[in-house]
Order: sequence, then C-alpha cells, then structure tokens
Amino acid sequence: GWLGLLLQVLLRVIRGAPSSLAKLLRSLGLRHPLLSAAPAVAFVQLPSKAPADDLPPLSPPPGRLTVVLDLDETLVCAYESSSLPATVRTQAVEAGLHCFDMEGISSDKDAKGRQRVNHVTVFERPGLHEFLQKTSEFADLILFTAGLEGYAKPLVDRIDAHNRFCRRLYRPSTVTT
Repeated sequence: GWLGLLLQVLLRVIRGAPSSLAKLLRSLGLRHPLLSAAPAVAFVQLPSKAPADDLPPLSPPPGRLTVVLDLDETLVCAYESSSLPATVRTQAVEAGLHCFDMEGISSDKDAKGRQRVNHVTVFERPGLHEFLQKTSEFADLILFTAGLEGYAKPLVDRIDAHNRFCRRLYRPSTVTT
C-alpha cells in the first residue's frame, strides 16, 4: 500500500544523492543493495591470453542447420505490373537486377466467378541464386510466405529451379493467435 510506496520513494532519494541520512543508515550497519547506488556484483576482467593447447578438439556440429527464409521483401520484391512505372523496371535492369514477369492466380474472383489473374513483375534480390546454393550446402532451407499458394508456388518454382527448399510454407500454414 501507501507505506510501501513511501519506502520506495525514500530508498530512491537515498540511492540518488548520498546524504547524511544515507551515511547514518550505513553507519548503523544497513548495507543492503537497495541502499547502495553501486551494483552489488563486481565484474572481473577475463584473462586476455589464449587458452592452452591441451583443450580437446572441437567436435563437429550436430547435424545440419535449418534456415527459414521469407519470400516477399526478403528473397524477392514483387509488384503488380500495372502499377509499376516503366522507368523503375528500366532503371533496375540497367543497374543489374534480374527481374521477370509472371501471372499469379488471385484469391479474388471476377464478375463471372472465375479466378482473377494478376500480372506481377518480380525483382530478385542480388546474389539470390548464389546465396541459396551456398546455404543449401550446410543447411536445410525452408521457405515461408504469407502469400497464397496460387501466387507463391509459380514464383518459387521459378527462383528455385534446383529444388533447394526442402519445405514450402504458404499462408494456410500460419496460425492466428
């Protein structure tokens, strides 16, 4: 209650500015960490010498790593083609970015009830294929995307022609909490 609050305020005052009251309390043997502004734990500098050579050799890592990679805005950047200015695509290609156009099936339907098809321009992150190749040598790659499979599967099929992803997780794999 209010007494506890008063005690906390008093302790903060004592810790913040050493006063005659703090000195008096310490002289009475009250050396609790709450009364001290200094930390109760002392830090010791570690030796800077290299360890002796008599240590056992390091054991190999226990199995392969697992690396989960997000698709959109990590491995690729995809834009609806109709909203992408032509100058952006031209400048990206001139800068050396690899891009391609694709069609993706939308979850939306047109007026006749047919699945809508979106035309998408996809920019690959520079070094994408080299990264996937090198990383797959020591890790199991898992792809995650919040995108729907109709959009993401053809895109991933295109960027992962060598099937380096051992698992693909699309939006239905997510859990709402």
